Amino acid sequence: MRTTNLGFLLAMAATGCVVSPEGAQDEMEPEAALAAESFGDNLDIPAIVLPKWVPIAGKSQQRWTQEYWRWLLAQPASQNPELVLDQDCGTNQSGPVFFIPGFAADVYTRHCDVPFGKLVLVPIWSYLNDYPCPDPNFQPPPGETLQEFLTEGAQAFNEQVTELEARVDGHLVKYTKHRLTTPLFEFTGSATLSTTFDACITGTPQHGVSDGWWAMIAPPAPGQHTIEITAIAPSGNATSQTFELTVAFPD
Repeated sequence: MRTTNLGFLLAMAATGCVVSPEGAQDEMEPEAALAAESFGDNLDIPAIVLPKWVPIAGKSQQRWTQEYWRWLLAQPASQNPELVLDQDCGTNQSGPVFFIPGFAADVYTRHCDVPFGKLVLVPIWSYLNDYPCPDPNFQPPPGETLQEFLTEGAQAFNEQVTELEARVDGHLVKYTKHRLTTPLFEFTGSATLSTTFDACITGTPQHGVSDGWWAMIAPPAPGQHTIEITAIAPSGNATSQTFELTVAFPD
């Protein structure tokens, strides 16, 4: 499937199929198919997770994860939606993809209002390895590039995550099919995050590499959608996040 056209995706759902990450097809309840035909107030179509190779607005999904970090880290601590759970998820967002701010090392439920027609990018579990850091020993060893150094560190951290599970509208996501590792990229984070989120944030342009598992969701049908993520963090703590999404009906 090489399209993110909402009408096409709704038509697929109306035929009784949901595209799962591994390309398999799962049957939908007949009621959902009937609701899709009527497009009424009781529309109940499960959200569709796109394969990771599907490009969005001329960018790879890997590139969109970079945009996610650029957006998130630019928000000051006082209104950063990853740190302030009652902050509007859409703070300072624009473009075709709506980012869901997720803090993986905690247990919580949050609500997000998603504009109709937007794709939704969800970090199932992601880690940003950034540079430079206050620790003077945080440097690539001789003969290794900064990109190699940061990539190895990010991937090694994520390999410690266990019991990771993600569900979108009750459907299990094969998250192993959705791992995205970026090349070295540049971002500028808010200096206020250095004491609240990441001591390596400088407030000036710097570099990082992101590794993790993501779900790029095709524009969800109007109504309610739920994303559930659980894991055991590298620290050994159990984490659980529930995102309740509301997509308004178009005017």
